[in-house]
Amino acid sequence: MGRLRGHHEATKVPQYQVVSSHTGGGKTLAATALIAYLSNTARAKCAFLTETVAEVETAYRRLIKLVPAGMVAPWTWAHDKCADQFEVEQKVLEDDIEGGIWS
Repeated sequence: MGRLRGHHEATKVPQYQVVSSHTGGGKTLAATALIAYLSNTARAKCAFLTETVAEVETAYRRLIKLVPAGMVAPWTWAHDKCADQFEVEQKVLEDDIEGGIWS
């Protein structure tokens, strides 16, 4: 990493890459492939952020086909141990998540 002006060399600044593109532009597919590659080759830790529980479920199911399931950890409000089970079940039905969440 190059030097940052005004920062001591020992200071580590996390770097992130944001990808913006139109709907259908391949962002999800590319991100899934990149996460799989980095996880399997460099044992890198990655985050995949989505807006809905259904999108998390879809991303999880795709990733466990490419990365050992024990290395993938989905997290949403539905995983909170204080989450209302009825509310979680209603969201699964509303979003039409086949087989429930992370089955």
